Amino acid sequence: PLLTDLDTAYTARQTNTPPDYPELPLQYADFALWQHTLLGDPADPASLAARQAAHWRETLAHLPEELPLPTDHPRPATPTHQGEVVPFEIDAETGRALAAIAAGSGATLFMVVHAAVAALLHHLGAGDDIPLGTPVSGREDSRVDALVGFFLNTVVLRADLSGDPDFGELVRRVRTADLAAFSHADLPLEAVAEAVGQPRVQGRNPLFQTMVTYHSVATGVHELFGLPAEELPVEIGGSKFDLEFAFGGSEEDGRITGGVRFATDLFERETAERLTGRLLRLLRAVAAEPERPLSGIAVMDEAEHTLVVSGFNDTARALGGATTLADLVTSGPRDLEAPALVFEGEELSRAAFEDRVNRLARLLIARGVGP
Repeated sequence: PLLTDLDTAYTARQTNTPPDYPELPLQYADFALWQHTLLGDPADPASLAARQAAHWRETLAHLPEELPLPTDHPRPATPTHQGEVVPFEIDAETGRALAAIAAGSGATLFMVVHAAVAALLHHLGAGDDIPLGTPVSGREDSRVDALVGFFLNTVVLRADLSGDPDFGELVRRVRTADLAAFSHADLPLEAVAEAVGQPRVQGRNPLFQTMVTYHSVATGVHELFGLPAEELPVEIGGSKFDLEFAFGGSEEDGRITGGVRFATDLFERETAERLTGRLLRLLRAVAAEPERPLSGIAVMDEAEHTLVVSGFNDTARALGGATTLADLVTSGPRDLEAPALVFEGEELSRAAFEDRVNRLARLLIARGVGP
């Protein structure tokens, strides 16, 4: 609507005439008043606001306060809201397979990618209860199509991954949860947070810290001011959430493009790139075998798998001339001043450690404990 109005104004000024805007059936104030009237008084148990607040209190009861994701840095007390994006593209064959999963489950592609993101975070150690946020549009009424204004709300989508479901089952669970959330999306997120009563922590978004979006409506402008035009992405360099998974479908061939936005307070770009690679591997895997249980899906590449299975477990050490436990005991420590114990940055030499153990033994014997 903004670009349409701008194009109308520019075209009119070229001929030195005032813009002739069509009369709008509604103003933004009308929408705000309608929403206020729709919700009613939250103190009235019969009002829509009270009923939806009750729904969210039940739906989000015992919600995880924060998903335990493997971040590179601890969460700062005051976030900078700086962020970057790792772009990605899902090939047409995988995209068409994901669309087929959606159709077979009576779901949407958004629900499929929502399930995939939840499965990815589950694989990263976030647990079985995965809350994600997503924006919902308030432009259902065609009378606001030409009206410039903010018509978005945000809802919390809770995914249940318990019991090691296959991906098809997970999509069906997500569909049920998403439909319930969207049918109770009139209450503003701030009011939902107040109704749920989850403790607030500075520096952390309440209710969810990861966002998932799917843009299925083409919004590009192909002509502006009488000239051919194209949309160019501009990176804003910010991040409102810990992570944001953004998807956009192509009606032409099934390709899905998108990006993973990450907060640089928490993640290094290399970590976000690995995360994006794991997402794409998971999507290809579930597209090929949606009946495979989530535990059977490999999200790490071959190099990562080798490092975890072999590299991290390569703890063999040469023991010198000693070949048996008896030899090690009788040979004694090679270096009395070498560290014997390290804890929270403090070191004890072998001699100091032995001295403390001997003193503890004498103390126990003096108190009648032990031989």
